[in-house]
Amino acid sequence: MRYHALRSRQAASRKFLVIHLLVPGSWSVLRGHGVAEQIENEVRATIPGANIATHIEPAEDPLSMQDGMIT
Repeated sequence: MRYHALRSRQAASRKFLVIHLLVPGSWSVLRGHGVAEQIENEVRATIPGANIATHIEPAEDPLSMQDGMIT
């Protein structure tokens, strides 16, 4: 599993993060969601009060990497 398009910003004392997770396309939505929840919980344990959003994408799809590019 990999990730890309990690974005973060801070507004006052609040921290916001967005990350795109590249998971095997054969995974079920349930499995991908479970991994995303686990990662989000670990981030919140490290960065208390962080607001994190994950976006799950199939690792095999070349289009998955395009959304992280700034044009």
